[in-house]
Amino acid sequence: MMKQRLVLFFIGILLAGCSSKEAALDKVSLKDALSYSKNRCGDRSWPDASNTGLPRGWKPKKTYANYTMRNNEVLSDVLVTGYISIPVSVKRCTIRRCRVRGDATIGFDRTVVWFQNTAQPSVPGVNGDRTSILIENCDIGPEVGSFNPNDVDCGIAGCATNTTIRNNNIHDVVRGVDAMSNSLVENNFIHEIWVTQDKSKHHDGVFIWGNSNNVTVNANNIELLDESNTASIFMQGAASRNVKITNNKVTGGSYAIRLNFPNNGAGLGAGICTGNRVRRNPPDPGARNPLGGDYGPASYWEFYPAVWTNNVWDDNDEPFTPVLVNW
Repeated sequence: MMKQRLVLFFIGILLAGCSSKEAALDKVSLKDALSYSKNRCGDRSWPDASNTGLPRGWKPKKTYANYTMRNNEVLSDVLVTGYISIPVSVKRCTIRRCRVRGDATIGFDRTVVWFQNTAQPSVPGVNGDRTSILIENCDIGPEVGSFNPNDVDCGIAGCATNTTIRNNNIHDVVRGVDAMSNSLVENNFIHEIWVTQDKSKHHDGVFIWGNSNNVTVNANNIELLDESNTASIFMQGAASRNVKITNNKVTGGSYAIRLNFPNNGAGLGAGICTGNRVRRNPPDPGARNPLGGDYGPASYWEFYPAVWTNNVWDDNDEPFTPVLVNW
């Protein structure tokens, strides 16, 4: 009995270092405590429907058909059945714990949360000089499984510069997030990415626009439905600088990860891709190709990434390398 109490005491110290929540050790069996310690401290918890988006029991304080953000506004705990628009004039705003359904959409590629712009998003200098936009802990997209290609294409799109997009549940769209300069896309669950008959659409989890600098895509769980999408993480154009793709779990697309880093001056791609895990089979029961994507886990244009480390298959931790594909 004394030995068991000592073991539980030391597990309590371990749990305190892994979580801020106090463990009621006197009510936990030795076996359960050891199991919890291993799962909590040794195994990573990836973003999913249980730990992103809205908290359990969430109820909206107000409901809007559509909503237009104002400068320095904090919008929280509302249901928007249509879209949220962020005008070019808005430099700073926060969207927090909101359900944005996309029954009506707006702007480029029929978007649920739309960053307005004055020209095509890939043109530098037209993004309104935004300084700080935060979108966090939101549920973005139609009801799960109810995607209609005539209603919605993108979850978050437009000129999303100087933006942090974190802890969101984004689903049932053609493309999850468009990322541009000075942006962080982190700890999101992006899933149910559908393929439409319009082959001009980019069916991606995260789409990094060309000419985008200082972009980090980190610790997201991205599940494309099958291999016929474009990529879980896709880079457009080779002019982007300081792009970091780190610690994501991805599956689906022609290649799960598609890179286009510019030349770093030494014949290598000037970017970082490290710590990512690729799941072999997308979640669609019809997806039978155990390659992470239709052709494989990762590919690149022209320049092999200067930093490519610890990118592995999720089932066995075996490393893989990207292949050169110039199309």
